[in-house]
Amino acid sequence: MASEDVQTNLRLPGDLKDRLVASAAESNRSLSAEAASRLEDSFRNRAFADVVMDQAQQIRELRAKVMEGNFTMVVALKALEGKGDTAEAIGALAETIKKTEQESSDFFIKLMQERVAREGQQATIEMVQDVLQEARGKRKP
Repeated sequence: MASEDVQTNLRLPGDLKDRLVASAAESNRSLSAEAASRLEDSFRNRAFADVVMDQAQQIRELRAKVMEGNFTMVVALKALEGKGDTAEAIGALAETIKKTEQESSDFFIKLMQERVAREGQQATIEMVQDVLQEARGKRKP
């Protein structure tokens, strides 16, 4: 037992303890090490689940943006074919472009903030270039 570990008593159902003992034997670990490992895994898994849920939300938001962009293109196409209001199409396209520019800017700023936080240093020109390549999918973070 490491010097920073603390001893604790824990009540478990008998069948759970039996499964834990069997798992410890399979892993060539003590009962304490097995229990600690499984508890650590549960915290990591929770963090992973939070990341997955965040990514699922981002996917939903991206799908909504794609649908909005598709709708704008349909309006514009109808106007080009003479079947729709040209002013409405131009307005919809202008609004979509403006939103896209702002979202791109916000996304880039977020990437830079994450990078600076991760590396613990001030932004450099090289870091800006790396983040731009990362955002374009040409480089892994």
